[in-house]
Amino acid sequence: MVFIYSMCFEFSIKSAVLGSDFGLNVVLLFCLDLLALEGL
Repeated sequence: MVFIYSMCFEFSIKSAVLGSDFGLNVVLLFCLDLLALEGL
């Protein structure tokens, strides 16, 4: 679970630095889906 959080955080940082709003939105949706699957 910690691995998922770290990956999401890393991708969010990279997307923000690159200024890719589309990429950031995709990552956030992906992370939310993973969290939902974990039952949180």
